Amino acid sequence: MRSLQRPVMVVNGDYKAPERFVIAFDGSETGRKMVQMVAASPLLKGLECHVLSVSDASEALVEGLAWAREMLEGEGFAVTAVIRGGEPEVTLRDYITEIRAHVLVMGAYGHSRIRHLIMGSTTTTLLRTSPIPVLVLR
Repeated sequence: MRSLQRPVMVVNGDYKAPERFVIAFDGSETGRKMVQMVAASPLLKGLECHVLSVSDASEALVEGLAWAREMLEGEGFAVTAVIRGGEPEVTLRDYITEIRAHVLVMGAYGHSRIRHLIMGSTTTTLLRTSPIPVLVLR
């Protein structure tokens, strides 16, 4: 998947037409590109949108989340933007369950292969453990 330059949807179980989705947003340049891709695409239009950042609420992250909300609302999405603390894999899964999301949108592998080998990858973990389909954008 690292070498692909196209969106990939991974479905581990039953698939149903989505009504709401979550974007895992970290405020990075890759995260901003991901939000722009969602905003410009007809794929998720008309669905309830949640943008979740799992981190401490730094000024930069709050500004980035406000930017993401404005970008998506400008394209007609109804957006809920949330910052939560905790471990990303656990917090994302808990939030997905809490709001009964149908699709998780994530960036693909934001760190180097060496870091991935040493520390693991949030993307890889969620591809294996997510209870809903994961749309991976590059």
